Amino acid sequence: MANNEPFSSKSKPLEVCVARLEDALRDAVYQKDAAEKQLTREKEDFERQISRLKEDMAVEAKRTEQDLKEARRMCDELRAVMTKREKEAERDRAEWKERALRTELELSRGRTGKTEKSPMLVRSSTAASLPTPTSVTQPISEVKVKIESSEPSLKRPRSSHGQSPSEQNEADPKHRRLTKDEEPQGGIIGLHNPEVKVKEGQSSALAKDAMTLHTTSEPHAWTPEIPFFIKNCNSCLYHRIANIPFFSVQMPNDFSPASIPRPFIMDKYGVNGDVFVRVHSQLNVPPGSTRYMLLPPYNCSPCLPYRPGAPGVMLTNDADILGRGPVSLWIKQSAGKNSWRYFGNYELSRSKTPLTAAEARGLDEIHALIFQISPLRRPGRGQECYQPSNGTATQNFDQKSPVNLKPDDILEALQSWEETLNVVTMRCVGYDYDFLKDIEARWGAWKVEEARHKLMV
Repeated sequence: MANNEPFSSKSKPLEVCVARLEDALRDAVYQKDAAEKQLTREKEDFERQISRLKEDMAVEAKRTEQDLKEARRMCDELRAVMTKREKEAERDRAEWKERALRTELELSRGRTGKTEKSPMLVRSSTAASLPTPTSVTQPISEVKVKIESSEPSLKRPRSSHGQSPSEQNEADPKHRRLTKDEEPQGGIIGLHNPEVKVKEGQSSALAKDAMTLHTTSEPHAWTPEIPFFIKNCNSCLYHRIANIPFFSVQMPNDFSPASIPRPFIMDKYGVNGDVFVRVHSQLNVPPGSTRYMLLPPYNCSPCLPYRPGAPGVMLTNDADILGRGPVSLWIKQSAGKNSWRYFGNYELSRSKTPLTAAEARGLDEIHALIFQISPLRRPGRGQECYQPSNGTATQNFDQKSPVNLKPDDILEALQSWEETLNVVTMRCVGYDYDFLKDIEARWGAWKVEEARHKLMV
């Protein structure tokens, strides 16, 4: 027994080691099975994600294809609408020209019929009153009919540009503009149709109506009769530009320059809403060059150019517009619409003599009322610029106290020479036809984009 005790004591640690090893083996097998299950689950999840992504890609590709087909369909519809509108516009233009020519002929025939009886009608009526040859027994002497017109003899026709023959003989760039009080010289106004003539003695309004009917598809010079908001220069300021020559402008068609809204100018040329702006260099024509644009408000200047190439006058104390070289001048088409037209590149020069009291008193009632509102205010500045320069009404100017000035006080100060308002003359020195082409091209694309946006909405 004594010999067996050591052996039993040694066998117990071996059994413990075997049990531990068996436990470790079971743990390893369990961890292995768990890792295999986790790997299987992750593999299944990954395969499901890939399958889901493939389904999403197929759906997105189908949706993109549908969107592309819809966009193509809308583009075709828009192209069809634009083609239809262009045809309608062309048809309306042709009808308008035909109607204008017909009205022109009827107007000239009506005028000539009122003033003078046709010799053929007189001779036919005289011949009808003579006896027939069968009832005549004696020879009848020849009847002579003398036709006299109460109207004076027709004078030499003048051109459709509203210039007298004496002005046409002068040098081409030195055309002089007619004032309100001057009557056009020449008895016949030449129109596009050589058979149509307007006799002397008719009213100037009818003559201007006949002049506006002149249309042609060829490039032509602008005429003073084209309807613009600014019709003519105020008579009291005409002497300021009497010696400034006109610049001959040849437009590519009857509809140039196009009437452009101010938001289009701001968007496409990178300018703000000020009166004097600078075009973004990369948006200019040619790109990288410098261009200044002037968009004067009509209420500040009663004598702006009334057609491209014509001289004009602007009343302003703003010195920033001077010394910039030729600036691109835009003129507002009408008082109620925000439509502007490019008139050309103009040199701006400030006259040595400001607006005189006599000139201020000579302004008509409408301009006088406008001067009560904004003659002394520089465009873009606040009401504090209404303060007179002599300081009589600004005793507490250092304390920034308000100055209670009435509009009548401003007008009285201007007319009595207490306040001065500078006169800036405008002389056209060129016309950028590339810039005009860029304007009309961008304007056409703008209208197409607006039409497409309306169709999508």
